[in-house]
Amino acid sequence: MKRKLQLKQEAQDKATAAKEAINNARTNDAVTQAKTDGTTEVNNVDPQPEAKNAAKKAVEDALAEKIKAIEANNDLTDEEKATAKQEAQDKATAAKRSNQQCENKRCSNSS
Repeated sequence: MKRKLQLKQEAQDKATAAKEAINNARTNDAVTQAKTDGTTEVNNVDPQPEAKNAAKKAVEDALAEKIKAIEANNDLTDEEKATAKQEAQDKATAAKRSNQQCENKRCSNSS
């Protein structure tokens, strides 16, 4: 949420600077150039998701490590390994779903 507010403010600041440049322009060409430059600057504010992607990657990395550990455990039967891997997969899926629901509800601790 904090990142979203920062990006909104950055876009607003660039729009304000562009409007100021348009107001200070003395010719039609200068107005057109200020408009073009301002539009480009505002469009360059790039809202790429960071926290959500990092959370997904952490869950996927943890799942991969857990599956490696399960496969390396020679004390487990093939059935036990399959069950353990499925359980790990189910928990990873639940964690990702929980993260998505939190994003949709704008959880307060995600800022």
